Amino acid sequence: MSNIQSSTIQLHYVEWDSVLLQEKGLVSNWKVTRDYMFVCKLTDAVVIRNRLWEHVSHETNLLQQAAIYVIPFVGINMNDYRAGIQAVIFDGQCKVAEQFNVEWHLWQDQRFHLLSSYQPEGALDAASLLLDHYAFVDQREVEMLLTVLDTDRNTLLLFAKPA
Repeated sequence: MSNIQSSTIQLHYVEWDSVLLQEKGLVSNWKVTRDYMFVCKLTDAVVIRNRLWEHVSHETNLLQQAAIYVIPFVGINMNDYRAGIQAVIFDGQCKVAEQFNVEWHLWQDQRFHLLSSYQPEGALDAASLLLDHYAFVDQREVEMLLTVLDTDRNTLLLFAKPA
């Protein structure tokens, strides 16, 4: 038996109440390609309407709808880098990429510096970046710290430190 699936899927970002262990409400709802859904699910956090959210879980319901459960960004494991991450996201220039873009930010001198920026060949090309903890960027080995999908800027932000 063969299942023919649509190339798009309904994606819901849902705020999760970690105390009551239940949904609090819908943060965002949009239709995305299945390839782009991988980028959405594999990132650690997301920016939606100028607010940073951490991913806590995700699921797909019979491949017809997907949900990503989020909480307001706390960044417990990011204590040394939290202010730098938030500075890149909220204090810099807000350039909205016409086409989906990837930015690598490298931790140096107590702040993040833009190391590289480019347009991936497709969503799966971008998603493949999210699979490894270590990468080579501009001939430098880096260790991934945090990945953030900035839906406001249409950009995947990759925060790393020298390996």
